[in-house]
Amino acid sequence: MKTLRFDWVDIAKGIAIILMVVGHSSIPVSFSRYIWSFHMPLFFVISGFLYDADKYKNLLFLIKRRMQTLIVPYVFFSIIAFIGMYPLELATWEELYKGWNGYALWFIPVLFITEILFNRLYLILRRFNCNIYYTLEMVILVLLTVGYILSQLNIHLVFKQEVVLFALFFYGTGFIFKQLLQKISLSITFTLLSLFLQMVIVQFMPGIDMASNRFGCFIPNIMLALWGTINIILIAKNISVWKDNIMKKTLIWAGKNTLIIMGLSQVVNMFLKSVCDTAYIPFSNSIIRHCLLWVVLYVCSMLFNKYVPILVGKRKV
Repeated sequence: MKTLRFDWVDIAKGIAIILMVVGHSSIPVSFSRYIWSFHMPLFFVISGFLYDADKYKNLLFLIKRRMQTLIVPYVFFSIIAFIGMYPLELATWEELYKGWNGYALWFIPVLFITEILFNRLYLILRRFNCNIYYTLEMVILVLLTVGYILSQLNIHLVFKQEVVLFALFFYGTGFIFKQLLQKISLSITFTLLSLFLQMVIVQFMPGIDMASNRFGCFIPNIMLALWGTINIILIAKNISVWKDNIMKKTLIWAGKNTLIIMGLSQVVNMFLKSVCDTAYIPFSNSIIRHCLLWVVLYVCSMLFNKYVPILVGKRKV
């Protein structure tokens, strides 16, 4: 099932990556709880939506492609992050060979293994004379339950691989409901009402942290993550039909450069904060610093895409 590239996909990814950056900043707890309730599951759902089952019938081809688009950028940004954070005592040598803690780069190796696992699972099930989507959904739900049991046992693996079974559920959901996600639509008014209601309900639920494999109330939090994902997709679809403007273009840019933003935002933000604190500049946590952050990210994205696209998972134009 081939998936065409839609503007709303990049807009949804752009909203998610901006929320991720905001979520790692000093913001009100209520807004932070809302962001963390769904922003990383959204990335996995979108990744599953974009998965082309016919393109990746060969495992070695998939691994080679994902090594280029995921692992090379992971290594590149890990080196940058370590160089920037180690002098500030915010990173250890252990994180280079065990995976990142508290840093958004954990997402990349988890997505890498999730895609390989999903590819094998889908191709194996397709060999049997069964309803592939129903069977796939049942298997993924079973694996999700296993993932929850492992999370309750507080098991931690290298490169956050204990999170893969949760990620597989969201990834599979994006793939299985590809047609629904393409067709679903709702007016911006009702979408914002849905978003507001979700934001209120989240305040009464245990916190969720996918990177730490914590999902609070298992089923309710999973449903809230899917609800938040759908809300952002609906908002993205509404924005996608607007005439081109700076907001739409910014979101599309962010959506097309999620790996660069994910790899650099925290280390650049910490560097700016360190500079501001050292120089006794009183706006270390202000809007000005965040504006500088986005300027740096934009400039870096332009330079990396032009001069070293291979290092950020893209092909030379």
